[in-house]
Amino acid sequence: MIFAVLLIGALIAQPTYAQYWDRGEPKLGSRIATVGTRSPWPLDRNFSEFSSEEQRRYKTAHYEGMPDDETPPFPINGLGVVAQEIRDTARGRVLSWPRGRVFAVVTVSESGHAKKVEVYESPSVDITKITSYVLMNSTFSPAECAGAACQGEFLWEVNYYTP
Repeated sequence: MIFAVLLIGALIAQPTYAQYWDRGEPKLGSRIATVGTRSPWPLDRNFSEFSSEEQRRYKTAHYEGMPDDETPPFPINGLGVVAQEIRDTARGRVLSWPRGRVFAVVTVSESGHAKKVEVYESPSVDITKITSYVLMNSTFSPAECAGAACQGEFLWEVNYYTP
């Protein structure tokens, strides 16, 4: 069974921009990657490394009315590292997880540490616990407000599905 994790940047996905895909490793003796991550956002870059167009689209999709000179908090090593940590922490259970959406908001301090994680939607308690654990232990680039680091919120939205 091929299984993928989709990071949904916005509910209104636009086909005008690239989809980023990080394929999982095939099982021994197989050439089929069983787990991977697909996202409308670059998986291997921090927000500061996004192009100006990617930054604009990301902010428009996630943050209502955020001024151009402000930036949101973002995983310091990119979205792909967080997705991989969730897969590693789950130790193979990802393949048997119920399909569905995870919607969580991480409050990130001005020093880049998660202060709290609120999960608003999840298909199971196991997914909620693992996602919360990984997000709480992730390091973020802090939000910037008026040129200084400030507290902000990071949105983690994932859809577990079988293609």
